[in-house]
Amino acid sequence: MKKPAFFLIAVLIISLLCSGPAGAADGELAPEAIPIPGVYTLYSIEYGGKQTKPSDFSLSAVLTLKEDGTGALALNGSENPLPKWEEADGTITLYNANGDALACAVQDGIITIEMGQDYYWYLAHEGTGIADADAARRYESMLYALCESIDGSAGAHLSYECHTDYMDSTSVFDVHARDGIFYSGRITKAGGYERQSATFFKDGAVYMLYPKELKGSIATETSSSIITGNPLLLDDLYQLVYTMAQRGDYTVEKRELEGESFTVEVFPATAYKPEAAFYFTEEGDLAYILEGASPLTPDMGETAYTIRAIDTETDDTLFDISGYKIA
Repeated sequence: MKKPAFFLIAVLIISLLCSGPAGAADGELAPEAIPIPGVYTLYSIEYGGKQTKPSDFSLSAVLTLKEDGTGALALNGSENPLPKWEEADGTITLYNANGDALACAVQDGIITIEMGQDYYWYLAHEGTGIADADAARRYESMLYALCESIDGSAGAHLSYECHTDYMDSTSVFDVHARDGIFYSGRITKAGGYERQSATFFKDGAVYMLYPKELKGSIATETSSSIITGNPLLLDDLYQLVYTMAQRGDYTVEKRELEGESFTVEVFPATAYKPEAAFYFTEEGDLAYILEGASPLTPDMGETAYTIRAIDTETDDTLFDISGYKIA
């Protein structure tokens, strides 16, 4: 199972509002020209001394500070209320519902949040006119519309085949999610070897299951609000769709594949992510995804997904694992 994408870790950190020291950033307007209340948008990320766009990390964040001392923080479109914020001596402190505090530097309409060692987020007040130019384009993509249509709470079913260059292996997945429960059946074939297994998530625990033997074990436990809120993020295909749908730096092309013509949204490679091309039919259905070799692990080669179904036809009987012997 892949670890959650890098952006998930960052979103989790800030969504929990962990306190920590903050740096400062230079702005373009005089401090007195920019009031503290207003809407701040994440426009730049600094990591390891290098500046990059939030879209390169598949991130979007909008912080709203209201005149009455309350606010909200929207992360990748999901809004989290902030019951209180206060400002003193160039520092804004945000408080979540539990009273946890996050201290941030503010100067010239720019809020700086230190997310970790050598890792900073910069958010600009609407009055500065600074923005991530690619941020708005994500709402126009076919991929974003598809991602928004997949609802793991109401019921989501993904069926697809994944072929990786690494070990020339092919896996067939059948994924079902509803009401915070997740089941992903998998048949893997490589070098004449075939193995059937499944990943199951419920109540904060991830299980590895072997349906033929009706045996399993708890792989890990998590209290992450990101995973418990949307366990579909445990699935490789959905995770790829979700992360790329946050980006607006794509191009649209016409390509031929398997004798058919497709509209393709191509998301270019970044320092941390490979190129990903999403092939849509004339009817607007996602048919294929071609993902390049990762810049971080180039020896793993490319990955190709063939989509069989993305719908709401869940098999809820798979959510009952009472017949398994769990070690």
